[in-house]
Amino acid sequence: QHLRKLRARDPKSGTQVGSAGGWKLDIYPGDYIVHRRYGIGQFERTLVQDKVIKEGSEEANLILKRRKKIVKAAKKRGYTEKQLLTLMENFGTEKDPDPISRPRISLLEISYSDGMVHVPVDKAYRLSRYQSSDASVAVKLSKIRGDSWRKQKLKVLESTLVLAEDVLALYARRETLHRTPFDPRLEPLIQTFEETFPYTPTPDQNSCFETIENDMVWRRRPMDRLVCGDVGFGKTEVALRALYRCVANGRQAVLLAPTGVLASQHYKHVLARLGPTSPFNVSIAKLVGGMGKNTKVGKAIRAQIATGEAQLIVGTHALLAEGIPYNNLGLLVVDEEQRFGVKQKEKIKIV
Repeated sequence: QHLRKLRARDPKSGTQVGSAGGWKLDIYPGDYIVHRRYGIGQFERTLVQDKVIKEGSEEANLILKRRKKIVKAAKKRGYTEKQLLTLMENFGTEKDPDPISRPRISLLEISYSDGMVHVPVDKAYRLSRYQSSDASVAVKLSKIRGDSWRKQKLKVLESTLVLAEDVLALYARRETLHRTPFDPRLEPLIQTFEETFPYTPTPDQNSCFETIENDMVWRRRPMDRLVCGDVGFGKTEVALRALYRCVANGRQAVLLAPTGVLASQHYKHVLARLGPTSPFNVSIAKLVGGMGKNTKVGKAIRAQIATGEAQLIVGTHALLAEGIPYNNLGLLVVDEEQRFGVKQKEKIKIV
């Protein structure tokens, strides 16, 4: 494996490539990129080299014509035979300043585990930024030689097709699912919790509250909603009211976050609003990475989930692990769903 090198991002060392269609990519030395043909590599630098021109090509003819014009112009300026000879000897060398007589090309130098590749800037559309769901994992650079990258792409394609079939089957099955709506007679209890919100809800929040209440209380189809909004616009309050409605109806509820830090923040907030010290006395548990099924804490929390003692569970992707024994799960809220991968999202839907 190729260990990651942490390099300072000097704006002067960065390179921006793009196309007329609006595609852009900013890369810096040390960035990991993916080439369609060669696979995962590491950008080293941008360099300029003389362009290799095929003999007899149109571009070669243009160069020849250009040099003839330069010589003709030099003769008019009174160059001697010796000066003209020196001028012609300099064609195509470092002493040739004319961009047509000496065409040059900008190249992106990319290193791989077994060599180096120079990609012309005008071919940069073949590159994309390397992305990983786990930034702490060391990146393994691809090999230029051999067909390991082709096999890897084929494997991903096959797994993608299988995943697509599973997703289609899942959505077809979801269309036939029905559930028992939540009890409308418990809504006064939910209103008691709503009154503890110290702010005046915005019109958009009120619209969300009403829509989600209709989904949970008055409809038989399982709810599948996406709530969008900028930071500080009150999405958490929308989620809290839905979570409490679920718990008040005797069902288990889960709040899933992409990171341990965010999960801990949610846990503290939920504990303050709904926990044992609040008037609502909801039993709340937290399950994050490091709380495996073989750890003392992990076993205890899983036991609380299995028995239903934990009414509301806050956690990370650890909640999606195999064998989590949910007890009559009624609602799953996912925070920042865009930070979860496709497989994780589809696993969420079959929890």
